[in-house]
Order: sequence, then C-alpha cells, then structure tokens
Amino acid sequence: MFTTMHDDNEVHHIHLDEGVDESPKEYKKFAGVIGGILAVSLLLGWARGWGLERFFSDFMAVFFITFATFKFINMENFVGAYMGYDIIAKRFKLWAYAYPFVEGVLGVAYLLFDNSNTLNLITLLITSTGAVGVWQELRNKSNIMCACLGTFIKLPLSKVSFVEDFGMSAMALLMLIL
Repeated sequence: MFTTMHDDNEVHHIHLDEGVDESPKEYKKFAGVIGGILAVSLLLGWARGWGLERFFSDFMAVFFITFATFKFINMENFVGAYMGYDIIAKRFKLWAYAYPFVEGVLGVAYLLFDNSNTLNLITLLITSTGAVGVWQELRNKSNIMCACLGTFIKLPLSKVSFVEDFGMSAMALLMLIL
C-alpha cells in the first residue's frame, strides 16, 4: 500500500500488489541489513568495551542510524507509507517528516551517552507509540509495506516493524531495568 497526501493533510491509501514482496530476495536484504548492524555493533563493543548494556546501546545506535539513513533515501515514499500506520503521523504529517531525524538523533545519542535513563525513556515512548500503530494495522490485517527501511526492503508491515518497534522498545525497557 502506498499513500498519497494532499495539502489538506488528508491521507489516501492506494493498495498495490507490487508494493509488498515476500520473496526470498527481500528477506535476504533484510537479513543482510540486520547482520551488518550486528557486525558493526560487535566491532563497537570490541573498541568501547563489553557488557550487556554497552552492547544494547551500541546496537540501538547503529540500528537507529542505519534505519534513519534508509528512510532519507526516498523520504517522500517513506512519509507516505509511514502515514499509513503510525498513529501520530496519521494526524500530523510533520511527524512523518521528522521521524527519520529523530531516529538519527537517537542513534547518535546512544553512541555519546552511557546508561541514560532519559534517552531510554524517550526511546521507549517513541517506539511504543509506533508499536501501537503497527499492532492496530496487524489487527486489521492491513496489507501495508513496512516503511522502517524506507523503500529499500518491501516486506509486509508485520515482518519488519516488529523488529524496529517492539525490539527497540524491549531493549530500551531492559536498559531501564538493568
């Protein structure tokens, strides 16, 4: 599903079968991205020191920066797809444009600040809010392309957004608890 926007912030959804692709090629691309994030996170751990919290922080940093970068590649398509399922972006188009910047800033902040409860709370709030929108669309059995890697990977919302929203929420929560 792709979304077109009009000046009055009204959102129109267009379902396109070619928008979502569950081919092995798309899963391989996704696995490659996650594998790359994991490899860079492990290299950071080697350079900065080991520990569960350090690994979570480094992983989240690389994850957010990588995912933000993919969103920047085709910002308009990201915004259109994101407005299709994010509960804030559906109401405020500006949030859809701001989100990749917020995600990038979160990534840099995870590199710079150790054990920041404030950073983890912000991440938990943002990713949990995103998770609500994903859950609603999954409950409605919507056939929406996940926008979390921009338009680079054309997997359904349920497959990739789980990693982004629920995974990052869980890591932020664990870091608050640890």
